[in-house]
Amino acid sequence: MALPVLGEDAALPDVATWMEEVGAALPADDGFRYFNDMYLGVTRKVIERVASGGAHDPAFVSRLDVVFALTYQDGLADDVATIARAWRPMRARRHDGSIAPLRFAIAGMNAHINHDLVVSLLRVSDELGRPLDRDTDAYRDYVAVNDILHDLMAATKDALLSDLGERIDDALGPVDDVLEIWSIRAARASAWTNAEIAQVLPGVARGAHLASIDRTTGLLGRALLA
Repeated sequence: MALPVLGEDAALPDVATWMEEVGAALPADDGFRYFNDMYLGVTRKVIERVASGGAHDPAFVSRLDVVFALTYQDGLADDVATIARAWRPMRARRHDGSIAPLRFAIAGMNAHINHDLVVSLLRVSDELGRPLDRDTDAYRDYVAVNDILHDLMAATKDALLSDLGERIDDALGPVDDVLEIWSIRAARASAWTNAEIAQVLPGVARGAHLASIDRTTGLLGRALLA
């Protein structure tokens, strides 16, 4: 499956265009489509916020959005053995028609936020030479995205819970049970904290910390899709 490629030097608007192309290229039975649609909605809102002057630190927001998307691209790589453990449950179950669409959307966010966001925050902080600090415009912009995600999650839940999806979830367990074990706000708060911790750790310890996050996120992903 040949997917479009997002370049390292992409600009913020390029991310939305790339996601649109990815969504069009993914097979109709691919669980990644449901995550991709939600992620695209968030990205469009971030682009609107930056373009309207609503971001306090547009340089940080824009670069973080691009780097974040690049980690998602890594999760879509052809060779499953090379991708983060966080994405492997999604890769293994992506064509399983017994899994409700909302579960795929949440499992994708689990991998992307609990693991990829930590890695992305560290990289952008290093690139821009700005240590992660909660008393900054960058952090205020980071927290503002929580509201965007919360609203889009509600809309996504309504859109994806079709009659068929509800019947499937009745068999596998209520979707609310899935939402109880995975929270957007909690995941994003944890991601920032984990990035702060990693930033002050020496090389070997940082690697072990990130590996542990990757492994734990993968285990949670398996539970979300069980």
